Amino acid sequence: MVLLWIAAALVLLSALAGAWVFKSGVCRPNIKGELPMGHAMKRFEAEIRAGEEWFDAQPWEEAEIHAPDGIKLRGRFLPAAESKGTLLMMHGFQGSGRRDFAGISRRVHELGYNMLVPDQRAHWRSEGRYICFGVKERYDCLEWIRWLNAEIGEGTDIFLQGMSMGSTTVLMTAGLELPENVRGIIADCGFTSPWEIMKYVVKTRLRLPPFPLMWFVWLYARVFAGYSLSGYSTLDAMKRCRLPVLLIHGEDDKFVPHEMSERNYAACAAEKTLIVVPGARHGLSYLVDKPRCDGELLRFLEKNGRKE
Repeated sequence: MVLLWIAAALVLLSALAGAWVFKSGVCRPNIKGELPMGHAMKRFEAEIRAGEEWFDAQPWEEAEIHAPDGIKLRGRFLPAAESKGTLLMMHGFQGSGRRDFAGISRRVHELGYNMLVPDQRAHWRSEGRYICFGVKERYDCLEWIRWLNAEIGEGTDIFLQGMSMGSTTVLMTAGLELPENVRGIIADCGFTSPWEIMKYVVKTRLRLPPFPLMWFVWLYARVFAGYSLSGYSTLDAMKRCRLPVLLIHGEDDKFVPHEMSERNYAACAAEKTLIVVPGARHGLSYLVDKPRCDGELLRFLEKNGRKE
């Protein structure tokens, strides 16, 4: 009986811990402003602040769509003079396009590319109660592609670009049937699946045993958010991918291990490039090694854009 009571107590504690992980990681974050910069970001604070100020000063046009499940999604579109194409830029977990692309957005626009920067579901001005870590967001991304083609025409090249969870979103989108004018994917520090990243965070950052806690998180996501944490992965999508893919990851990433990008690279059935940046923490590869990342980005865009 003592062992049964101990087992029951452990299961109850796991259920409660799983509920906390679900609420913290899957439910819509109560964010009133940008999250504070982490220690690693402080090194580049001046550059990030300058990028945010440039972002805020641009004449953005409001964009709005409905996701396949009916929720309203909002974003911002910035046209470029004599546009070479459009970058559809998906931000990361509890992030924003303003912060996540602060180091690169001005450069992209000066290169002559339009930018469409959505607020992902359950973030900022977009509706939604639950973050789905790419599983549902891949269909949101497809709707944004359709919005672009309706607004500016299918003659314009589209590149999908993501940061962290946004990278997982665009990589998962590659597993769908996409219009011909989607020309490539740029994925910075993405993870492979909701299950794997949550399990990794629970084990390494929260210092909790993944079993049986993760099974409760899986159950809550299935019942309340309507998706399976283990139902789809970027590895599944990469096996079907027919688009060129540029993968970028910081070697010192403590949030999403760079091995996840290496696995995406190995699984990718299309033309692919992987850049692992020594000394770069999560989401900071471009700022740590700008010459290399900027050169690879420019080469990727020029090589895969349609020639006149």
